[in-house]
Amino acid sequence: MLHQLLSLPEDSVPGAIIVFSRDEDKQHMQRHELRDSRLHYVVGDIRDFDAIRRALRGVDIVIHAAALKHVSTGELFPEEMIATNIRGSSNVIEAAINNGVNRVVCVSTDKAVYPINTYGMSKAISEKLVAAAVTRSSSSKLSTTFCTVRYGNVMGSRGSVIPLFKRQIAKGEPLTITDGNMTRFLLKLTQAVSLVRHAIDFGKCGRLYVKKSPACTVSTLVAALEKHYARKCEHVVVGSRPGEKMHETLMSSDETDRAVDEVDGIDGSAITAIRPYEEFGPVPDENTVARFTAPLVAGGADFTSLDTQQLDIAGVTQLLQEAKVL
Repeated sequence: MLHQLLSLPEDSVPGAIIVFSRDEDKQHMQRHELRDSRLHYVVGDIRDFDAIRRALRGVDIVIHAAALKHVSTGELFPEEMIATNIRGSSNVIEAAINNGVNRVVCVSTDKAVYPINTYGMSKAISEKLVAAAVTRSSSSKLSTTFCTVRYGNVMGSRGSVIPLFKRQIAKGEPLTITDGNMTRFLLKLTQAVSLVRHAIDFGKCGRLYVKKSPACTVSTLVAALEKHYARKCEHVVVGSRPGEKMHETLMSSDETDRAVDEVDGIDGSAITAIRPYEEFGPVPDENTVARFTAPLVAGGADFTSLDTQQLDIAGVTQLLQEAKVL
């Protein structure tokens, strides 16, 4: 994101960019790598409301991507994910409103849809916090615009299985496979960045933006990597980790009912905007809800990593090369 922002035309580039995080080591390395006077680094934790409130003074745009995200970690230490992903997100929202920030873009995950693990549950709640802030903003005429972006696995990012498989192949170690039939969305890092930038430049308040990316099975991903590196490794099936799904859901049936297609204003690709209830249509009042005698049936269908385009070995290889992962 920083590389893209710093390379924008002079009339579009931000006058200053603040990197707020608790990892001083990464900030130190980044400071030496990028060397740009527009970059300012602040060590702090979104769990600390006063720290994030001070950091947002005079800020126009916030990209909130801070989270604990390893699924297995969340199952062992749920209170830590609650502290960062829920209370931390609440702090960011409140600090942004208090400082009159113009726009906040929150980064979410497909695991927030029908969540079965602590990570997904915490991100689902953070999405609800954003939705509540939108309602407050519209009712009280506050000036902050809130948007959310949601995507599946970003290839090569921290926590992605691809770097793990690459290391195991390079060392000739057995490949630890959870379940070969498991499917996952595959999104290029550049696409994830452009989605955030679209929400910044063109996003409407309360909308949640997704890219309908393709997917593949774990077995296909492994086969593509082995073919690329011309190495056949032993496969060890370790089974699904606590809290893992066989297939991920990018949009629920309720959300597909409220979805509209847009053109990404950054790279021209297709994106989907999920409209908030207030924009989509009237929300039934209590008296209306009380008259329902049968369960409501959603008209749409879930959009899952099993339903989307399934890539074969050649398709996965091409995508990994385009993403500069290979």
